[in-house]
Amino acid sequence: MARKNGGDPNFKYGWYAGYREQIERIVTYGFSSSEMRSMMIRLMESDELSAFQTKLGIRRDTCEYDLAI
Repeated sequence: MARKNGGDPNFKYGWYAGYREQIERIVTYGFSSSEMRSMMIRLMESDELSAFQTKLGIRRDTCEYDLAI
């Protein structure tokens, strides 16, 4: 797709604060789950490429959107 659009993929990075199982479910089934009705989606732009440790000691894995549950 980047090649088709002139070589600029225009990637954006973000964080998903969730457990590994939650991230795997989203990667497999997408964000169309009925569970989404009780969640707030917060979009945040980030240039970071790797996961980091939060104050609570929870590792956050990369994903396109940041979900606040």
